[in-house]
Amino acid sequence: MNSQTPFKELINACKKGREVAQKELYRRYFAYGMTVCVHYTQQEANAKEVLNDAFCRVLTNIKKYNENYPFKNWLRRIIINSAINYHKKYRTLDTQHNIIPITEATLTYNSGERKLSEEDVLLIIRHLSPAYQLVFMLYVVDGYTHQEISDKLGISVGTSKSNYAKARAKLRKLIAIHFPDYHFQEKESLITQKVSKNGQ
Repeated sequence: MNSQTPFKELINACKKGREVAQKELYRRYFAYGMTVCVHYTQQEANAKEVLNDAFCRVLTNIKKYNENYPFKNWLRRIIINSAINYHKKYRTLDTQHNIIPITEATLTYNSGERKLSEEDVLLIIRHLSPAYQLVFMLYVVDGYTHQEISDKLGISVGTSKSNYAKARAKLRKLIAIHFPDYHFQEKESLITQKVSKNGQ
């Protein structure tokens, strides 16, 4: 098994429990998985923990995977559930977290070119508290309704809507300070596009 192995052959080998195929599947989708994970966690170490848990779930349930369904969509759904379980396990939704400060040194944004890098987008999202970050990602990027978010996180619909509103307010404040060339609505759209593009 290697990078040239056809996808269906790789999946079939994984379903048979072949370790070499499982390692190749992990290697092949590691970058994609990390891209999703970093937008649902605050630290890279946390992202790797979530990703490893997600892949364990993938391999445990690989026989249930329908090959007519896009694998990345299936993997993304499992990653999101693993991220939610991670936050529930460590109760990060009930606490504040160590925020990476936004400074000129940490930004790669070029106001002259009006370009926002992936690193800037990630830094902005990670500047939200875990509770706000989760709701923002689930609602804006992954298209969950507030009722669905309520069910997944074990919070009320009102709390989901409140957290989303507070997340937008926080982002609006950060954007006004660090990205004055953009209006918030334009920036929120760009954040969604950046995250979605790199998670497809």
